[in-house]
Amino acid sequence: MRVGIVTAKYNTEYTEQLRQGALDFFKKHRPKAEVVELSVPGAFELPLGAKHLLESHFCDFAICYGVVIKGETDHYDYVCRAAQEGCLSLSLELETPVGFGVLTVHNHEQIKERLGGKKGHKGFDVAKGSCELFESMDFTLHDEVMESVLQEGQHGDSPENIFQLPPTTN
Repeated sequence: MRVGIVTAKYNTEYTEQLRQGALDFFKKHRPKAEVVELSVPGAFELPLGAKHLLESHFCDFAICYGVVIKGETDHYDYVCRAAQEGCLSLSLELETPVGFGVLTVHNHEQIKERLGGKKGHKGFDVAKGSCELFESMDFTLHDEVMESVLQEGQHGDSPENIFQLPPTTN
């Protein structure tokens, strides 16, 4: 398993903690996972960074980390929407998980609550969820099992026999 972690440099004191939460998850729960990392300027650029890693086949799935803090202007809304829609669109387009680990908060206290406080650690949580989704979508093992079943002749001579629908009755 190769995972791409894309981290925004903006608000780096917090994005580094999100990133470290992901690394802690993989070290503890998936120690054989290969981690490829990429830094981008801010949350707006996260989807493009993830797309680069995925389309270059550097990783099997990606996780994006950023922090956007509400200010006095509408800029917050545009950046949050672009990051969220970009990650979602990319995930659907490539049919692979793109974890959305972007904290969209109103103040620094909300960040602290989500980086090990009473709301848990979102870096760890997003890595766990993305990994579980990737594993549930990984059909490699399923394909190997089906191939061995066909070779052993347990379901007839052709793949069509395995997936044959029952006859319909009128």
